Amino acid sequence: MESRFNEAIHRIYYFLKLNLMLVLGFLLGGCLLSSLTVGISLHLEAKNNAALLTFKQWWNKVKIEYKQTALISWLYNLCIILLLWALFVTSQLKGIVFLMSWFVQVALLIGSVLTMLAEAQLRQYYEGASWQITKLSLMQLFMSPKANIGTLLLGFILGLVSMQFPAIVFLTGWAIWISFMTSIYYKEWTRLKII
Repeated sequence: MESRFNEAIHRIYYFLKLNLMLVLGFLLGGCLLSSLTVGISLHLEAKNNAALLTFKQWWNKVKIEYKQTALISWLYNLCIILLLWALFVTSQLKGIVFLMSWFVQVALLIGSVLTMLAEAQLRQYYEGASWQITKLSLMQLFMSPKANIGTLLLGFILGLVSMQFPAIVFLTGWAIWISFMTSIYYKEWTRLKII
């Protein structure tokens, strides 16, 4: 009786943990995706606007002119997140967690690289470097199927390389990152006997 109770508690714990990770992951990915349009627009506009070369002016423009667009986009992404979360709860398929997480990984990479490229263009190259590396490393740690020191170190290295050589990462990072993450998820799917 006690073993069955412990097993039930463990199942509830891991189910809640997976749900929490899924929701947090999609919130992070949704926030990044909702800011892509704003970031790209400001990045292109900053090339011909000297006032936007200072971080204060750039951030004020984000808050004033793009707040409504970003909010609508974020709410739209939040609705999609809630729908996917509902599908996950009703189906309770283990594989969907890793599948969704993989797409969030790609979204995080795209958002991070675009942010770094925009910062370089806006001459904020070193000001946000340490925070970007920390943020990317933490996202990598939370969204990786096997969260450990290795994945945290990988995120830190990726962030560091992206800061120093953004163009190289932009051109070659996609294939390297996707192939690497695919191998990790494939092993995890095989271990869980999903495929």
